[in-house]
Amino acid sequence: MKHIKHTIKELEDIASQVRRDIVRMVHGCQSGHPGAKIGRASCRERV
Repeated sequence: MKHIKHTIKELEDIASQVRRDIVRMVHGCQSGHPGAKIGRASCRERV
């Protein structure tokens, strides 16, 4: 497995995009609540 090093800013940008994508997908299928999924994205941002 290849390890990719990102800056903190890059990781924050990736996590922000993931959160936006989650909201779009949940809204698109008109089902569910994005809270837990967004929480996981935020948690991984901090790792």
